[in-house]
This record gives sequence, C-alpha cells and structure tokens, in this order.
Amino acid sequence: MKKLIVFLNLILFCTLSANSQVEIPNGDFEKNTGNYIDNWDLKSGDCQVREFITLSGSNGSMTVEPASGNRFITLMNGGSSVGKLETNFPLNTRPEYFSFYCGYIPGTSIGEKFGFFLIFTKYNSTKGMNDTILSVGGYLPASGQIIPWARVSGSLSSYYQTSEIPDMAQIVFMTDVAINSVGDLIASPFTVLALDNVQFPASISTGDEITISNVEQIRTYPNPFKTSTKIDYQLSNNSHVSIKIFDISGKLITTLIDEDQKRGNHMAFFTPVNIPEGVYIFRIETNLGVKSGKLILK
Repeated sequence: MKKLIVFLNLILFCTLSANSQVEIPNGDFEKNTGNYIDNWDLKSGDCQVREFITLSGSNGSMTVEPASGNRFITLMNGGSSVGKLETNFPLNTRPEYFSFYCGYIPGTSIGEKFGFFLIFTKYNSTKGMNDTILSVGGYLPASGQIIPWARVSGSLSSYYQTSEIPDMAQIVFMTDVAINSVGDLIASPFTVLALDNVQFPASISTGDEITISNVEQIRTYPNPFKTSTKIDYQLSNNSHVSIKIFDISGKLITTLIDEDQKRGNHMAFFTPVNIPEGVYIFRIETNLGVKSGKLILK
C-alpha cells in the first residue's frame, strides 16, 4: 500500500488505548445481493460491488482490491447527478473513532472532491424531534487530487456537542461536481470513489492514513484576560468559519467570525462589554466539525 499522510487538519494520531468496537451494519460491504448494497441506500448516481478494478483518470491511475474480505464498492456520478450513498442505523453508545478505506479518481482535475458526513442524533420526546449529538464531515482532498487506496481515520471525541448517548447514526458518502472556467457544473461520469471497511474501530494508529479535522494550532492570549483576548488559529483547508462566544450556561454572548476563509493563519479578537467576570467558551465551527476552548475573564 502506498503511504499517504495528508495533514488536512489538527488531529494527531498515535496508537491509542483499546475500546470496544462498534459495528456498522455491512460496513465491510460483504453482504450484498447482486449490486444491491445491503443496509445502504443509493440516493443518486451509480454504485457497484467489486472484487477488483483498475481505475484511470485525467491525472493518473490506480488498482483497487478489497481492504479485507472479498468485496468493496465503487460510487460514481450518474449523468448530471452526483453519487450519493448513505446508511442509517440504531446506535446506543458514543464511538470514539471512525475509519474507512477509500480510493478516489476524479474525472476532471479542476475542482472535484468527494465528501463524507457523519451525524449522531437522539430523539427528544419533549421537542418531538431529533437533537444532534455529533456532526462532522466535509469534502476532501484538494481539488482534483487522486487518493491511492488509503485509510481515512479520525478521533470523534472533540466533535460531540452534548454528553448524551445517541440513538441513531447516519453516514453519507458523496462524489462531487466541478465547475469549469465558464461557471458550468460538471458531474464527470469518470469520477470514481472506491470504499471499504467503514468502521468505528476500537483504536487508530499512524500509518497509511488521511487525517480529518480542519483547525490547527489554536492559541489564546492573554488567557486569563482583563479587557481583550486574541484567538489565533490555522485552517488546513478553505472553509466557512464561525467563531462564537458562550457563557457556561450555553447562552450566546457574541459572534466574532461568520465568513468563508482561506487556508492559513487567522485571528479573532474578543473584547467583552458589560458582562461579568468568569469562564466563557469559544466555539470554532468549520466544514469539518467543531473545536472549542475556555476563556477566563478576570
């Protein structure tokens, strides 16, 4: 396997202590009826069960075999629509890690990416609706980049929004369209996303991984502070960024940033007005999830 370590974000992966593994129904794509993927719903595009395939694109080629077992799948655009595959299943625990194997050949080199989205919810009988417990996802890699057969993995601990146990999980994979020089959308029929072994593993370790997050090197200074503090952060990818300040009860105090930003170094300033001393929470939300931390006003 060709080593590919693409640092899209902050999560540092080292060998982590073992925890019980959470099973995803047919996450290894071994239980299939013809080209029907058991427990998965093809929303658009085309999906095929494979045992072997050689893929070629405008900027390279690769050969894909199952990461384990006998089968994997390929998700492709269909006509003018993107490929979209999802699964929904009950959950009664809080997985700490996720991973999947993927190989990606974009049909063009002018903007195509693939996306994945992971959402945990819990039904709130008082509201009569689902509350979001965790939401993480986004598009990767860099536009038009080939990913040889590699493992994508990440820690989920920092993305939980509450301390509750979720009761449902949703996982979505999508191919993407590109936009050409005159602004037309292109859903290339030659775009292929190969997938296998979608898991909530007991642990993750460094190796042939693409790591997922988006915000790096968060630094607050001064902290504690009296009149004003600065939040420095680094984006590994272009993203919409929202930075909000909350008190410890969860009440929104102010929104510092709510805009699209380029990858690189950024800063935000918090100068409180007419609020008491105490602990406040800053929340940085990007396309790939949420990071938060404490600010102490003295």
